[in-house]
Amino acid sequence: MNMKKIMAGVVASALAVSTMAVAAFADALMTKTGNDSSAELYDIDFTGLTEDQVKSIVKIEAKVSVTSNMVNGCIGYNNAADGQWTAVNNEVNEESAPAEGTWVAEFDAGALAAVDEDGALAPFAQVQFWWVNPMYDEEGNEGDPGTATLESVTLYDAAGNVVAPAADGGDEGNTGDEGNTGDEGNTGDEGNGDTNATTPDKNTPDTGVEGVAVVAGLAIVAAGAVVVAKKRK
Repeated sequence: MNMKKIMAGVVASALAVSTMAVAAFADALMTKTGNDSSAELYDIDFTGLTEDQVKSIVKIEAKVSVTSNMVNGCIGYNNAADGQWTAVNNEVNEESAPAEGTWVAEFDAGALAAVDEDGALAPFAQVQFWWVNPMYDEEGNEGDPGTATLESVTLYDAAGNVVAPAADGGDEGNTGDEGNTGDEGNTGDEGNGDTNATTPDKNTPDTGVEGVAVVAGLAIVAAGAVVVAKKRK
């Protein structure tokens, strides 16, 4: 085999590995590999929720996995009760890798119904990844960086029901298809609740109330709430 064929084989193998890696995280809401960045942030999507639905939410659950044994961070939200950013610290921390778990933030009904300076409904909540442990070998030597993955985010009301946008009924592009409620892609399973779309910026998406706009300062407060924890073995 000549050098050209050898190089072609190497390139093909590298591309195959790269493609597999992309596919592995294709459905992830957020990932964080290593600790070059202080944190990764995922803005929870309230698109299509009515004011009553937002006020009914009392719990946020986030499914988290990590290729190493530990990732920590929080679920945070702008608290309507006092106008403050509230962070509920969470972690996945196991003796061995890989590891997974469910992060939870619970609060009183109406806590997410923050309003902007014009009095319009402007809920804002985030999942934050802070520190991700690296991989360790059997002798405790540090190896490759670990990767944490946010698999899904689900919103619940006090009765334990998943809070999701109501289907518009009869629209082929909504009820009963892959894109919306009552199907495999969204509500009806534990890992969704129609909260899986990343918002393009710090603005909270439309909640079904006209004129909704998040105050930039709220997002800044949320982003400023990031805390980097020390790594753990």
